[in-house]
Amino acid sequence: MKFLVAALFPEARPLIRRLELKKESLGPGLELYIGSDHALLVTGIGRLTAAVKVARALQLPRLSAVNSVINIGICGCSDISIALGTVFIANKIEEDSTTRAFFPDMLIRHPFEEATLVTVDSPKIRGPQEPPERVLYDMEASGVFQAAAEFITSDRLHFIKIVSDHLFGDKLSKDLIKDLTEDSLNIVLRFLSGLPELEPKFGLDTNEEEALQQLREGLRLTQSQMVQVHDWAMAYRIAGGAQLTSKLIAVARAQPDKQTKSTRAVALETLRHELGL
Repeated sequence: MKFLVAALFPEARPLIRRLELKKESLGPGLELYIGSDHALLVTGIGRLTAAVKVARALQLPRLSAVNSVINIGICGCSDISIALGTVFIANKIEEDSTTRAFFPDMLIRHPFEEATLVTVDSPKIRGPQEPPERVLYDMEASGVFQAAAEFITSDRLHFIKIVSDHLFGDKLSKDLIKDLTEDSLNIVLRFLSGLPELEPKFGLDTNEEEALQQLREGLRLTQSQMVQVHDWAMAYRIAGGAQLTSKLIAVARAQPDKQTKSTRAVALETLRHELGL
């Protein structure tokens, strides 16, 4: 299942209509629309609000099949030569208030232009000497990234932004936002249809799945780390590797009772080496 995240309902409305999503009440304060292959969350404005709601949604059993998170919405652009409605995908996300940076792994082919996306806490207004670099601005992406990265690996996180203004402080109408999203819908949906699904679990047997769980508990892995380790295990099996269960258990048993970020990193690197990846 692909999990779409939009800040505003006018951004979400064309997607809800085209994908035939239906509203479901799965938790207080969660505006969720769900279909057979897609789910969509409307978060409201702001990175903290977006982070909290994305994290809450991804913990729901109803969304346990989510394998990609796609943040879709409008953005401001510093380059006035860029036409309104141009669609970008972010290759770097900066958080203005903390100067932290986040990097989606750009492994999927796409038809969009790429740019840095800066998440701000209040609408960005053009300064008297705007830097010449092409930069996009929104108010949610860094929060979405940080919350989703606890559940999904960064190569499955995608941030698609549609230029709605050039930072002159103009108020955007709901109709303009909806129309910009509608005009971009075909190219966005083609991208969504090409996203890969997770590897099927039948590739690992019961003992191997149990060993993975033992490793997760021993190392106290996050959900995204667990997905990564599962991918490694699948790659090892596909390549014809043997004794996967014993390798997983050996790494788990070699760990100290008290885990730290450093010991976890060493353990993961050891496992990757053992699997020849």
